[in-house]
Amino acid sequence: MRSLTLKYVVSFVFIIAFSAGAKVFVSEVHYLPDGDGPPAFIEFYNSSESNVDLADWVIETYRNGTGTANITADSIIPAYGFFLVGFIDDESAWTEFSYTPDCYTELKFTGDFPGGVALYDVTGEYVDAIGWGVVPEDYYEGEPFILVTNGHSIERKSGQNHNELRGNSYDTDNNLNDCRERTDPQPQNIHSPREYPSLNAEQESVGYIKAMYDYQ
Repeated sequence: MRSLTLKYVVSFVFIIAFSAGAKVFVSEVHYLPDGDGPPAFIEFYNSSESNVDLADWVIETYRNGTGTANITADSIIPAYGFFLVGFIDDESAWTEFSYTPDCYTELKFTGDFPGGVALYDVTGEYVDAIGWGVVPEDYYEGEPFILVTNGHSIERKSGQNHNELRGNSYDTDNNLNDCRERTDPQPQNIHSPREYPSLNAEQESVGYIKAMYDYQ
């Protein structure tokens, strides 16, 4: 009887894991440029198999105070693709880079102090956040990440063991666990190659199923 029950638990948990994991993530945050690499940016990754219209989605930032900006119209993030947000003060500095921002905002973002980025959809529903240092709880998940070295960025991992060829969709609802410090910031936009998610949802489901089986 136990094996029959476990069979249905396996099916149920796998459906939840794969359907819940597909969403738009804050995938990389570069808040402390050093003048040698790219200017400051916020990057999003779409882990779903469909394009997502980001028009009028809201970016909220915490940088020694709060700021809010709406993403502009005609802002489609492709399936398994990226969307790059730059800052209007840096627009001319992007000309030397191969991947330029898909939109610009007037938010002030740079500085060597704690901060955070939160994303909300067009209905006002919370989507994702990455925070670093000591910041209000609306700007991070679980535990905030650390402050990074000048010229480095905060990148969401593709999985527990990061794979550069996979999309940045590792999500245990804990920024400290889900992110890593990247020494060479890599801004990606809607024209960047698509990156498919890794199978972390499957791995986490196996662990969850084992825990449920042990409990019975």
